Amino acid sequence: MALAVAVLTLACTGASWRALPRVRALVGVGTCLVVAASFFAASSVATAAVADALHRDAALLDVIVTPLPANPLCFTALTVERRGDYIARRATVATWPALYPVERCPDTEEHSTAHFSASSTADTGHVHWRGEYVAPLAELVALYHDNCQAAALLRFLRAPYWAIADDETLIIGDLRYDRSPGLDFSDVRIERRPSSCPAAVPSWIPPRRDLLGTD
Repeated sequence: MALAVAVLTLACTGASWRALPRVRALVGVGTCLVVAASFFAASSVATAAVADALHRDAALLDVIVTPLPANPLCFTALTVERRGDYIARRATVATWPALYPVERCPDTEEHSTAHFSASSTADTGHVHWRGEYVAPLAELVALYHDNCQAAALLRFLRAPYWAIADDETLIIGDLRYDRSPGLDFSDVRIERRPSSCPAAVPSWIPPRRDLLGTD
């Protein structure tokens, strides 16, 4: 795919090399619009493919898709679901599998701080599932209502996870950025029984108010 982008760039450069400035501007702007439109359309296809591949016994609250660099044919996806427990799943998605099968999409294996188990969902032609994170929803709700440090963080986390670090502390973070066993920039260690609360917490609505019972 990177080769195709390079060839397209060279073709556009060659076509506008001797053109008038106005034509060059039109070629540049037009190419940018075509690229943006292709990624926008591919994002919609990836989101729909993930939703279609899921079990129907869980409430799908969010599908977060991210294209691989310079490649609208391959996306990574993260779902947020509710089925008694809180469930998040990771996947690789091919937006046009007849042209570029999901098996050809680059391996995006991640060794995260959050514990992901093997996927219980079958792959499709579009979607290869790479694991799922399952945790008691009641624990997340309790953290939001009873732990002021967690409540402050949950104003920022679109795909939250949490894990017990030791008797005194928890690790809480966002699965979108949890890509290594160590703490990434969005992973924070907090007290299980806070001795102090953060100051100047913004009055933003938590992204996962649909899980926290604050709708």
